[in-house]
Amino acid sequence: MGLSLRHSEEDRSPLYRIGVYPGKGVDMDEDFEEWSDDALEARYDLVKEFDQMVDDCIAQFKYMLDNFRIVEKVVPCTRTIRVVEPIAAEA
Repeated sequence: MGLSLRHSEEDRSPLYRIGVYPGKGVDMDEDFEEWSDDALEARYDLVKEFDQMVDDCIAQFKYMLDNFRIVEKVVPCTRTIRVVEPIAAEA
């Protein structure tokens, strides 16, 4: 599974679209030849930040697995719903 981070076609400024493509890595098919040093550095920082976020999510998930358990509880649930009713015929 990969992440697609693309630039807009009009001005090549960063326009980040997150899309998931199984089996494809981040920027796997991207051509960086014409990118400026600033754009490359910004992309590097973005990918590094994303990697850190994923590491943080994994750490939180591991913490939950180690410190919590699933239990069943019965709770009353009153909720408001909307239904369709016929309009009374006018006399």
